[in-house]
Formats: sequence, structure tokens, C-alpha cells
Amino acid sequence: MASCLGIFFFVAGLTGIYSVFTIRKVPVKARGSITIPCLYDSSYRDHVKYLCAGDSWHSCVYKVRTNKPDSSGKFSISDDRAKSIFTVTINDLKVHDSYFWCIVERNGADAGEQFQLSVTENAPTLSVSDQEVNGSNGQSVTIGCHHTSGVVQWCKLGSSCVKEQSGLIGEARVKINASDHGVSMVMMSGLVPNSSDWYWCDTGDLQVPVRVNMKEKVQPTTPTPQVTTSGPATDGHGSRVSLDSILILLGLLTFLVMATFLIWYILKRCKQSQEESRDTTRGSDAGCDDGVTYSTVVIKKPQTIDETKAKADEDVMYSTVAPYRST
Repeated sequence: MASCLGIFFFVAGLTGIYSVFTIRKVPVKARGSITIPCLYDSSYRDHVKYLCAGDSWHSCVYKVRTNKPDSSGKFSISDDRAKSIFTVTINDLKVHDSYFWCIVERNGADAGEQFQLSVTENAPTLSVSDQEVNGSNGQSVTIGCHHTSGVVQWCKLGSSCVKEQSGLIGEARVKINASDHGVSMVMMSGLVPNSSDWYWCDTGDLQVPVRVNMKEKVQPTTPTPQVTTSGPATDGHGSRVSLDSILILLGLLTFLVMATFLIWYILKRCKQSQEESRDTTRGSDAGCDDGVTYSTVVIKKPQTIDETKAKADEDVMYSTVAPYRST
């Protein structure tokens, strides 16, 4: 049987069973939860991934698959295809939860890697304050690795480890400060976008994974100082007018537009009122003219006595009467 298993693992190695990589042994506390990252070859990006429970490959039991979620809620799985990492989360841990396998399904023999959980009722001998921390580009993050023995190393999944007090992982600088109280503080500085990944605290025989998430750096909002200048305010490059100046200019333009509209409206109403008044007057005059005959009365100036006498003289005909003489 042993020879058969040896042949099996030899063949499995040739067919790519070690194309999946994960951590080896994780101490956890009972009734807690843990998330385990499983790195796989990029050629398996579109393949189904699953978690299998059991101490041996051939007898393990499926617990959750990327194409079939676990209805009990104890197990969950997610696949980050961009980074070729799928993660499995185990909730409500029991003491008997021990051996599991990260497996990628493929034609022929599946590819997988085993990890072990050490579940205890007491505090674990290696732990972190939080399994997930957030960082920003150019900034730093600090992770506290609590341990009862051993020397802490800081490793990146699928990459290298910093075993000394300082070193580099990718472009980020790592500094490990050990203390006498069983806490080693790991500081990663100079973070870059691809620093977003899975790491772990390592004491040699135990590991605890930590996810570093890179968040977009939020620029602090500072009030714009008001500067009195003889020209338009700029941002220092002479290309932008300050926000306050723009708001004031918009306010003035709005006021001028409203005032112009109001004046135009008043003038229009006055003109309409005058036209309506003129039409009313004409209508009244036209109504009074209907059926009325106008005549011109000339008043003569009264005549004086002399004028009257002269007039009378003009009207009198004078004649000479001579007596008739008979012959």
C-alpha cells in the first residue's frame, strides 16, 4: 500500500499536483474563523476550484466548490482570477477540523495542496490582530504578529520571505521589530499597487495568513486661501481661476441677466398699457361721433353807435325833390 501511495504521489507530481501552493499549518482558536489563500498556476484560471476535507488525498470529502456554494454557511470559497489565487474560509471552527486540501479540478488528475489547522480552546501560539489590513500607495502598514516562541519571518504568497530585521519584498521595504512581550511588529513601507496580496507571519512550523488591501489614497481637503491680487486669481500656474472668483462671477452674471429680464418685462408691460389706453380712447371718440351734426357758429363783434349810423347811412338812398313849375 505504501509503495502504491509513493507511486501515486510521484505520478501526481509529474502531472502537476504541486501547481497549487498554500501555507502548511495554521493555529486557530475554537469557534473562530480562518481564511486560507491557495495560489494556483495561471493556466488553471478558468477551472473549478474546491475545498476538500481529510488527511489523505484519495479519501477527502468535498466541502465547497466555486460552482457550488455550501448551504450550511460553514465553508465559503472565492476566486481572484487576476492574481490566480482562490481563498477558502472556514467558520465556527471545531477541534476536529484539521486537514484540508486546496484543489483545482482539471482533466485527468486534479492539482491540490494540503494545509492543516491546529484548533485549540486556548489562545493560539501564533496569531495576528487582524487577518486583513488596508494600505495606500506610497504609505505603510503595520501588522502585529503575536507568538509564544520562535523568531518571526514575513513572507509573501508565491514570493520570498524576510528573515532578518529588514529586507525587501517586491518594491516594499519590510522591517521587523521584535519585543520581549511576544509581539513582533512587521512594518511594510513604500507600498505600491501590486503590494496588494496575501502575506503571512511565519515562525518556522506555524503560519498565519494576512491580506494587504491597497486602497486609493484620499487627498485631504484644505481650504483655498483668499489672496488679493491685481489680476485674476490662479492656482500658481496661471491657468485656473480660483473657485471663489468663478462663483462670484457666476453670481454677477446671473444678477445681470435677471435684472435685464426684469427691465425688459417692465418696459414691455408699460408699452402694452399705453397701446391699450390709446385704443380705448379712440373707441370712445368714435362712439360719440355717431349721429351728431356739427355746425360752425360765428359770433359777430357788436357794432358801436357810429358804426351803426354809418351802416344805416349806407342803406339810405337820398334824392332831391324839386317843386314842379307849370308853364
